[in-house]
Amino acid sequence: MSSSRGRMGFHAGTPLGAGFLLDSPSFLPALGETSVGNDGAGGQFAFGDEESGAGFAYVANRMIDHGDARANNLIKALRKSH
Repeated sequence: MSSSRGRMGFHAGTPLGAGFLLDSPSFLPALGETSVGNDGAGGQFAFGDEESGAGFAYVANRMIDHGDARANNLIKALRKSH
């Protein structure tokens, strides 16, 4: 599991593993080291976590630029419930 450079040739802070995003507290936090998922334009984010058995998906109905905290706020609530 290692970070990789993106198509643009620089690291955007997104750790990748076998084509999936890995948990990244500073970029797209999930539930922990056993979480893998993917994000999309407008704040969409989905992941599964092997350790907890949880699955999460957030699909936005309107586009908001980077810095959208809607999914992150839901993930924080999910973390508190486990």
